Amino acid sequence: MAGTINISDVGPQGAQGAAGAQGAAGSQGVQGSTGAGTQGAQGAQGVQGAAGAQGATGTGVQGAQGATGTGAQGAQGVQGAGGGGGFTSGTTAPVSPTAGDEWFDTTTGILFKYINDGNSSQWIELSAKQSLVTEAFHPFLLMGA
Repeated sequence: MAGTINISDVGPQGAQGAAGAQGAAGSQGVQGSTGAGTQGAQGAQGVQGAAGAQGATGTGVQGAQGATGTGAQGAQGVQGAGGGGGFTSGTTAPVSPTAGDEWFDTTTGILFKYINDGNSSQWIELSAKQSLVTEAFHPFLLMGA
């Protein structure tokens, strides 16, 4: 029987054959469009938002009142001249004056007052030399020493 193969006539499978050579590279496909268009125009500015609500008025706690008090009493002032002191005019100061007395030195034309400042007693100058006209009208000059 020619051309007919009987299954029983098939022998064992042979070894795998060697790999064939790599085929040639295929042609490159068509490049697609880039998709780059022109930039669109800037959009209109948005509307201004509404003003926010006013914050609550703050009310801080008032601080405590400072302490009140009275400072220490100051030192006593110098005793003032006594009213109604005596007046003397002459070339020398009176021998036993008391605080408040006045003396007009007829030699120099200067008026002095005797004071006690708490530490000592002394004559202090009240005026510079007086003119003869002023001396003539001083009411106590007529009294003498």
